[in-house]
Amino acid sequence: MKALIIKDFRLLKYLNISHVIVGGIFAFVGVTMKEPFLSQIVFVFLVFLLTYMSAMFISVREAKIQGDIILNSLPVKKGEIVKARYLSLFFYSIIISGYIYVVGFFTDIFMGPVNFPNFSTILVAISLSLMFLVFSLPFQYYSIGKVQIFNGIFYMCLILIPNIFNRYRDDIFETDFVKYLLSLDFTIVSIILFALAIALYVFSFTVSLTIYKNKEF
Repeated sequence: MKALIIKDFRLLKYLNISHVIVGGIFAFVGVTMKEPFLSQIVFVFLVFLLTYMSAMFISVREAKIQGDIILNSLPVKKGEIVKARYLSLFFYSIIISGYIYVVGFFTDIFMGPVNFPNFSTILVAISLSLMFLVFSLPFQYYSIGKVQIFNGIFYMCLILIPNIFNRYRDDIFETDFVKYLLSLDFTIVSIILFALAIALYVFSFTVSLTIYKNKEF
């Protein structure tokens, strides 16, 4: 299990370099924003984006090196293979959140007060990242072609969402639904969202495991 998790992190070694640089730059931009709410949104979006890129990169790399065929030629249980992938991406989203938080922490020390993320924002960021993986990972075990289509469509959405939000930001904040969300206790909402994400992640694991066990190589 440990070796399989390390394998996933090694697959991401080149991407990690860009994540450190690009993630650090955008984290700095986010925490130095004047509007606290927008700063938190940037943090959540950044964690989500980097987790998405990691999942997409792993699926592409494994397809190129025929990772499934290699792993299934070894004395490794299919359940361990699937579990390792779910754990590695779960840990990766936590590491990304921690890194961006650390960037904000040191920015606060050297540049004065900034809007670095609080615990509730971190939970929301990890929760949304897990919810993406809930749908993405079963596709990955069903068909690499299907997951590439899914990731491609999602990539287009990630490009459009910031532009749409920036253009209609004032109108969005004036809607009754957003006003209602802002009136809720954010800490409680973040905990409930995280619990829901974990439950769905476990369910997604069972789906992926069923698909993978019935897959022929």
